[in-house]
Amino acid sequence: MARNRTLLLLVVVLLLLPVTTAHGDPSERASGGDAMPDPAPAVGRRAEPAPAAPVAVSPLPEGFVPGSTYGVRVSPRTGRRTFHAGADFLAPRGTSVVAVRAGVVEQVTRNTLGRTRFGGYGRSVVVYHPDVERWSYYAHLDSVTVRPGQTLAAGEALGTVGNSCNQRFRDMPTHLHFEVRSAAPGGRSPFPGAYRVHNEDPVAWLESMGVTFVRAAPEGEASVTREREPALARTATTRP
Repeated sequence: MARNRTLLLLVVVLLLLPVTTAHGDPSERASGGDAMPDPAPAVGRRAEPAPAAPVAVSPLPEGFVPGSTYGVRVSPRTGRRTFHAGADFLAPRGTSVVAVRAGVVEQVTRNTLGRTRFGGYGRSVVVYHPDVERWSYYAHLDSVTVRPGQTLAAGEALGTVGNSCNQRFRDMPTHLHFEVRSAAPGGRSPFPGAYRVHNEDPVAWLESMGVTFVRAAPEGEASVTREREPALARTATTRP
């Protein structure tokens, strides 16, 4: 009989253990202490997925749009019709410049004097995008914050806007000259290389990947997209 009581007591204790574990000390419940309620089970809920990182972005912050774009234009320096192989973004000195797509820094040039293979471009950065076999180019920078071989994500800073030009163009306003080039024969890098030969429209390339350009409007006015105001593409800037 004593053995049966012992077994029964053990069973009762075992049955009580989950209750004590789930709801806390029974003495707290008896004394009126606040007990934390069991969390309600989630029914039909799923965690929201994190937003995907953009494939491509504008080289400048939102509000800056391309002014002088790719193609034939009237040169603001000579007044002659010339071919412009990139897109110019007018912006204040020191504005952050970012990689438009993930890639690897291939070359960094300095604002040296005399004859150089990148003459006229000043401080500049070449980024190679191996997944699409394209090279993006950022020129006339005031400062450079990356080094050759460095891997960059889309939107990662690489320098700041300036007007460096190896002292080739007088009174040039601060702006970013942005280019996109395809591979040279044999898959070689197109940099340095002849102006225009391997270039393609950089704005159209970015827009094909979902990038949109919206001009910052004065307070109280609506912002204007590049498509709605094509005259923005004809504002005066400089070559290259």
